[in-house]
Amino acid sequence: MMEIMRDSHIGVMGVLAIIMVLGLKVAGFLSTASDELPNAVMFTPIAGRCGLVLHVFTSKYARTEGLGAITFLYKSPFCLSWTLLLLFSSGYLLLGIKGIIIAAAISIFTLLWSFYTYKKINGATGDTLGAVVEICEMLVPVILCCLG
Repeated sequence: MMEIMRDSHIGVMGVLAIIMVLGLKVAGFLSTASDELPNAVMFTPIAGRCGLVLHVFTSKYARTEGLGAITFLYKSPFCLSWTLLLLFSSGYLLLGIKGIIIAAAISIFTLLWSFYTYKKINGATGDTLGAVVEICEMLVPVILCCLG
């Protein structure tokens, strides 16, 4: 599995994943109420990057070498607390209680994702970091759409 992730060529499953993630983002944004749409668009990249930081803090690097190793060496609890503060406060300021619910869902998803990647490949890689960003960004409009 680690060897497959080193391959830079995209396969059929990669193309399908890209189409599904982009499709869900577009469908979620199109289904979002027009008064919430600008704030949802602003919150989406914040949620994705906060999910990335949470994944780094709840994982270890799966490879013995690589460019991502330095990211996992210098984890600061100070940075983690700022990330959670940014995620929940920006969620609340932009989307109210729905933003808090989305922030909580992103935090829970990231913990589950870290557990899954640890069981599958013994940690995180650049691919899993990129995936968590895209999935967390997709969760914002999808959950907002479900909350109505």
